[in-house]
Amino acid sequence: MRIAIIHPPFETVPTISEQRSSASLMVWTNEIARRLAPEHTLVVYSPGDEAHSGVIRDQDVEYRYIDPATHGRERTVVNAMINLEYLANYPRPKRPIFATHWYFPRYIQHIAQELSHEAWDVIHITHIPQYAPVIKRYIPGAKIAMEIQALWLSQFDPALVRASLDATDLIITCADFVTDSLLTRLPQYADRARTLHNGIDIDQFILQADHRAPAPPDKPEILFVGRVSPEKGVHVLIEAFTHVAERYPEATLNVVGGTTSIGYHFLIPMEDDPIVRDLARFYHPVTKRGRYLAHLQAMIPAELKKRIVFRGSISNQEVRDYLRRATVFAFPSVWQEPFGIALIEGMASGAPVVATRGGGPLEILEDGVNGLLVERNNAQALADAMFALIEQPDLAADIGRAAQERVKTLFTWDKCAETLLQYYQALVR
Repeated sequence: MRIAIIHPPFETVPTISEQRSSASLMVWTNEIARRLAPEHTLVVYSPGDEAHSGVIRDQDVEYRYIDPATHGRERTVVNAMINLEYLANYPRPKRPIFATHWYFPRYIQHIAQELSHEAWDVIHITHIPQYAPVIKRYIPGAKIAMEIQALWLSQFDPALVRASLDATDLIITCADFVTDSLLTRLPQYADRARTLHNGIDIDQFILQADHRAPAPPDKPEILFVGRVSPEKGVHVLIEAFTHVAERYPEATLNVVGGTTSIGYHFLIPMEDDPIVRDLARFYHPVTKRGRYLAHLQAMIPAELKKRIVFRGSISNQEVRDYLRRATVFAFPSVWQEPFGIALIEGMASGAPVVATRGGGPLEILEDGVNGLLVERNNAQALADAMFALIEQPDLAADIGRAAQERVKTLFTWDKCAETLLQYYQALVR
């Protein structure tokens, strides 16, 4: 089978051997490509950068990078349009620039032209649904799979969404919650909509769980891993940690992950959820630039500044070391989290997890069995759940073991790739 995966234009995918994939879409692309490439022709299209240009072959995967100079010029134009959209205060919030044909049109046209000179069984578009009609125009007989790991299809103007989905043969989302949100609004696409849960490389985390060495009971370590961005709820976690710190004077909170907030335009304008709309306060009122980290640092009491540590982006091995020691793994998302790869990493490590009740976590966790669920945006409830796991080590251990078994059964990249291949085969048949 010949498969082309088109990565979004806003980031460059590193090769598998570089082991630099960090953002969830990069991880997804490389983990799937690595598993399918040995038996299938697998080509990944991505924007280029200083270290990635032309064609690079790595572990049976062919990476085709769009010229970084050309893409950089288009990025300048697109960013200018997005800035104008900021200044105009989103006159069409259900039709943001990034959901229209104005979003990197030269990027997809170049790829479509190149694809049209070869035969493909499946062309897989990641995260940018409006690229499907472009591919269809250049390759009318193409079988197009479109994968999206966000709620956008149920948030954008339905007319805009229909134009994209009519050109798509297979719609893949990361959770039943996302699939159901789409089909509630546009039920006519039920015949082509499928759920494909994300996964992890289970062996890396199971090994760590066998050697877990949690911090001493009187010195609990709370751990967050993920993007330090408003929707991830780190501000709620810090507020909850102040309660923990009062009872445990030597407790620590480690915040692991990059500190660049998700773009305002990807998160706020099309949202109807008041909790998510409230996150606008973490962005500059005019430029909409993220200022989340500064807000977090300002809200930390002076006496806790040495006990709440922002570790930044660190190596996978270092992340696993923190997981091994964590008393509690906290996943405090305040939006309807589409999935949460960091959550299943925490579960697979054997660390007891607390997550918020909404979106993907409701499918990942069974409350009280393999994790604890609390209401979104509720610092006191989050603190109470952390107290329960800190003060009941037997409960914490049982939850950690059950979580590990659930991930081994349901959420591995091997299972994800196997299911995706079945979807592709059905599509081609």
